[in-house]
Amino acid sequence: MENINQIPDIQPIEPIQQTFPTKNKNVFKYLFITSIILLLGVIIGFYFLLNTKIKQLESTQNIEVIPTTIPTIEETSPTPTKTEIIPTAVPIIEKVSITPTKTEVDPLKEISALLNPTNNPNFTVTISKIIGNYATGGAGAIKDGPGYGWIAAKINGVWKIVTTGQDAPDCKVVNQYQVPKEIYGTCY
Repeated sequence: MENINQIPDIQPIEPIQQTFPTKNKNVFKYLFITSIILLLGVIIGFYFLLNTKIKQLESTQNIEVIPTTIPTIEETSPTPTKTEIIPTAVPIIEKVSITPTKTEVDPLKEISALLNPTNNPNFTVTISKIIGNYATGGAGAIKDGPGYGWIAAKINGVWKIVTTGQDAPDCKVVNQYQVPKEIYGTCY
């Protein structure tokens, strides 16, 4: 018979060492390299996108070459004897010029009188566009006040306010006065 009180021999357990498998190290290297490549791709993409936009802007500008003359003076001669023509690039800027004739009233003064009949010094009127006998712009208090847009038509030589407001104008009104679409944009 065996002895029940006998204790079996217990062997000491060796400590477990934890090491990272080499697969995990490779995964981290792969993710790092992939993120670097993606970052470089984004940077290069932005470079080409911005470069394309700059070229588009440069190509849309109207530039006209206007030759200019610059006289050159020889030291022995008191008068210019030679003329050089040097092309100069001058951008063409579309600008609305409001220069009334001597018999014509300044449109800004006439329209301001219609929109500000009391001549309130804290009220301002601006003209943003004039096409033929039609004008558009804004008006409102100089400080602390909402402004509004307006459209005017020159009828029988006198400016008349056709519509005012903060929204697009009524289509019936702009059609009634035959206002060009370039003045009002959209209507309802």
